[in-house]
Amino acid sequence: MILLDLRKSIKPMMWIIIVAFGASLPLMYLRSRTGDDQKPLAKVNGVSISYATFARSYSDVYERYQQTSG
Repeated sequence: MILLDLRKSIKPMMWIIIVAFGASLPLMYLRSRTGDDQKPLAKVNGVSISYATFARSYSDVYERYQQTSG
């Protein structure tokens, strides 16, 4: 009985999460299409770092780590 009550109370919350996720997908897609990659992601010692530069560096480090750790 307790599990049925729990299942009934969780259903609306799951639908809210599903709808929110579905609504966020077009927003994220539009943001990626507007060229935000060139805007600075961070500033380190006065040097601006774009998202594209960060992603490229992260990918390189990740690949090197994968090669060394097997």
